[in-house]
Amino acid sequence: MTSQKNDDNPSQLLVAPADLSKPIVYSQPMDVRFADLDPYGHVSTGRYLDLVIGSRFIFFNNYFKIAIDELTKKDLGFFTSHLEIDFIRPIQGANQVLVESSIQIVEPGKQKVSFELKRMDHGITFSRGFYFEHPVLISIKKSQALPLWAFRYFFHAT
Repeated sequence: MTSQKNDDNPSQLLVAPADLSKPIVYSQPMDVRFADLDPYGHVSTGRYLDLVIGSRFIFFNNYFKIAIDELTKKDLGFFTSHLEIDFIRPIQGANQVLVESSIQIVEPGKQKVSFELKRMDHGITFSRGFYFEHPVLISIKKSQALPLWAFRYFFHAT
């Protein structure tokens, strides 16, 4: 369970309105384009994070039926500070991959997002890893804890 300070009463802690042991798994097919490939026909290393974050935006829009810019209108953004990827098998050729990701750890000011890129039939895992994202109050460009209202987009309700 995570908690954060109550803005109206900083000495009072608020408990997250979600079950942190039940993250919503973002599962989204993504197209591997010809431009994503290196001269050997493998997906370029730099494209992996783009596939993961892009899949989260598309899933967010499809699952919750709101555009990601709705978070921006609520003054919430994210930046990435750390990325680790285990490359298991190369993704070869322009095709589709299944990207699955979920938030595994929530701490004040950051979340750990784990991910896997798989073949569409779930048979082969191409890579897995994690990155840290930090919620940002866009208007003042300052990192913050994940707002309580945003937990519903990442975890199943309690």
